[in-house]
Amino acid sequence: MTEQTKPKSWLRKTLDKYNKFCDELGVNQGACRGCVPVVKFDPEPEPKKKTKEKV
Repeated sequence: MTEQTKPKSWLRKTLDKYNKFCDELGVNQGACRGCVPVVKFDPEPEPKKKTKEKV
Protein backbone atom coordinates (compact mmCIF):
# COMPACT_ATOMS: atom_id res chain seq x y z
CA MET A 1 0.00 0.00 0.00
CA THR A 2 1.12 3.52 -0.64
CA GLU A 3 1.05 6.25 1.98
CA GLN A 4 -1.98 7.94 0.42
CA THR A 5 -4.24 4.87 0.36
CA LYS A 6 -3.15 3.55 3.74
CA PRO A 7 -5.82 4.19 6.39
CA LYS A 8 -4.76 6.43 9.23
CA SER A 9 -4.21 4.89 12.64
CA TRP A 10 -6.17 6.14 15.64
CA LEU A 11 -3.04 7.90 16.88
CA ARG A 12 -2.58 9.80 13.61
CA LYS A 13 -6.27 10.77 13.55
CA THR A 14 -6.00 12.05 17.11
CA LEU A 15 -2.83 13.98 16.31
CA ASP A 16 -4.49 15.60 13.29
CA LYS A 17 -7.44 16.66 15.46
CA TYR A 18 -5.04 18.06 18.08
CA ASN A 19 -3.15 20.01 15.40
CA LYS A 20 -6.40 21.49 14.11
CA PHE A 21 -7.45 22.37 17.66
CA CYS A 22 -4.13 24.16 18.30
CA ASP A 23 -4.50 26.11 15.03
CA GLU A 24 -8.00 27.23 16.03
CA LEU A 25 -6.75 28.39 19.45
CA GLY A 26 -3.81 30.22 17.95
CA VAL A 27 -1.16 28.41 19.98
CA ASN A 28 0.61 26.92 16.98
CA GLN A 29 3.68 29.14 16.62
CA GLY A 30 5.50 27.35 13.83
CA ALA A 31 8.10 24.88 15.05
CA CYS A 32 6.74 24.80 18.60
CA ARG A 33 3.49 25.37 20.42
CA GLY A 34 3.08 27.74 23.28
CA CYS A 35 1.07 26.48 26.20
CA VAL A 36 -1.01 29.66 26.27
CA PRO A 37 -2.49 31.54 23.32
CA VAL A 38 -1.31 35.07 22.65
CA VAL A 39 -3.38 37.46 24.73
CA LYS A 40 -4.38 40.67 23.04
CA PHE A 41 -5.58 43.57 25.13
CA ASP A 42 -7.74 46.48 24.12
CA PRO A 43 -5.93 49.81 24.18
CA GLU A 44 -6.32 51.63 27.48
CA PRO A 45 -8.99 54.32 27.37
CA GLU A 46 -7.85 57.90 27.54
CA PRO A 47 -8.54 59.53 30.91
CA LYS A 48 -11.70 61.58 30.98
CA LYS A 49 -11.18 65.30 31.16
CA LYS A 50 -12.68 66.92 34.21
CA THR A 51 -15.21 69.57 33.29
CA LYS A 52 -15.78 70.75 36.83
CA GLU A 53 -12.98 71.45 39.23
CA LYS A 54 -13.45 70.80 42.90
CA VAL A 55 -13.45 73.99 44.94
